[in-house]
Amino acid sequence: MTKTESHFRRSALILLATALSFFMPLSKAEAKVTLAKIFSDGAIFQKDKPVTVFGTALPGEVVTVELGAAKGQVVVGKESRFVLTLPMIPQSGTYDMKVTGQNTITVKNIRFGQVWLVAGEAVVDAALEDEAALEKKFGSGELADGNLAMPTDIMVFKPPVSLKRNPETIGEGQWVSAGSAEATRYSALGLLFARELHRHVREPIGIIQVSLPKVPIKSWISPTGLDTNGDTRSMAAKNALDEDFYNKLWNEYCQSSDPKKEPATGLTNMASGISNGMLAPLAPYPLKGVLFCQGESDLNFPVQYKTLFPVLLKDLRRLFAQEQLPFYYVQMGAQPSQTADKENMSAAASIRHTQYKARIAPKSYLIVSTDLCHEDMKSGSIYMSVEELAKRVANSTLATLYKVPKPYLYPIVEYVENEGEGIKVVFKNAGRGLMAKGEQPVKGFALAGHDHKFFDADAKIEGNTVFLECKYVKAPRYVRYGWGNNPILTIFSLDGLPAVPYTNDR
Repeated sequence: MTKTESHFRRSALILLATALSFFMPLSKAEAKVTLAKIFSDGAIFQKDKPVTVFGTALPGEVVTVELGAAKGQVVVGKESRFVLTLPMIPQSGTYDMKVTGQNTITVKNIRFGQVWLVAGEAVVDAALEDEAALEKKFGSGELADGNLAMPTDIMVFKPPVSLKRNPETIGEGQWVSAGSAEATRYSALGLLFARELHRHVREPIGIIQVSLPKVPIKSWISPTGLDTNGDTRSMAAKNALDEDFYNKLWNEYCQSSDPKKEPATGLTNMASGISNGMLAPLAPYPLKGVLFCQGESDLNFPVQYKTLFPVLLKDLRRLFAQEQLPFYYVQMGAQPSQTADKENMSAAASIRHTQYKARIAPKSYLIVSTDLCHEDMKSGSIYMSVEELAKRVANSTLATLYKVPKPYLYPIVEYVENEGEGIKVVFKNAGRGLMAKGEQPVKGFALAGHDHKFFDADAKIEGNTVFLECKYVKAPRYVRYGWGNNPILTIFSLDGLPAVPYTNDR
């Protein structure tokens, strides 16, 4: 037999085997009911919402779900995925859930409480044990004192890193008690936020942590979300990975023996990567709200960020099937000063400004963090007091969702107007008034005329108003406050919350 004949024979056999496999019925192992991993022992379900259960099974299979007195059935569709919503049941105590098709799955020790998605980059990804070490070195507080005690009815679910070209269904991960030693490797922000919340609501808290450093915003938005307009479609196309290159990068990452190795830049920059691999397997799990903290990886693309950030909010609400899902987001913190060529062109300030404007969306809440950042003079790296940030986030959610009186409104510029050779800046959300914090005189304000050339301004506080003057700007038109990579924030409400960075020149 010649080499050519042998080649054709092998090809024919492969084609025959492929055809036969197509017509053969799936085995029982392949046909079994599989739940998304978020439905595992110790799960927290959102209180006061119907339970939505989802997973995969053979097309046409009847899947039955039983939880307490509630029972429902669904016929699996042709794409092998099912979604079933159960009627409401009394939501106290502990439950087991039984899911039956050709096989039976029992999920044990389910409780109802408050479920939050905590997602983002480095600030979210930083582990409790690592933040405790930083607090001990740079700051003070409970973490610095070594007090890491956590209520055992706070549970955390963290899917492993999974950056996919297409949406996943099942995913991986398990629920872990915050009171366990293992939990100290989970998000400090998520755990401390949960603890603050728990102190007031006294219910089980479920934190779903989706985090990975150095991932731009386009990775967090689903293919459906990016397909909403021409601009976002173009951004996705520019960052598409062909299958061979994707497989090469993904295999290299998976085969690494280093547990702390981060995926290659090509993977982290992939459009919809995190959405496909880490968010899609969680949806539509009912949530109380979302805490999002991201932006550092978009410093080179502030214009794109302006387009994509509002898309992200709509996409998460669509993905989790909650049109009014409360969305709390942390305005990007300080960045190393030396990374800015000109503070006037600061990408960090531009991204903060985009986040500032996004607050007008319904049930969208901004949390300021820039004043909580501290720059290490030796290394130039930025350290954020995550313990204080967690309190701010918790206070915002407690005041807006749980009706617990807490200070959560950040002073924000209401309007500016000329006054003689200066400018009057009137703030709202100032409560009992404004105060200067830190070094005197008041710093952080700048004025510019029609030429947009900014100069530091002298500032004087009266009630909820700041009067500005600058000897270098005789006809001021534009105002900036807290502008730059690592800006100085000195204006606070009497409740101790910082004024939001502001500009009216863009």
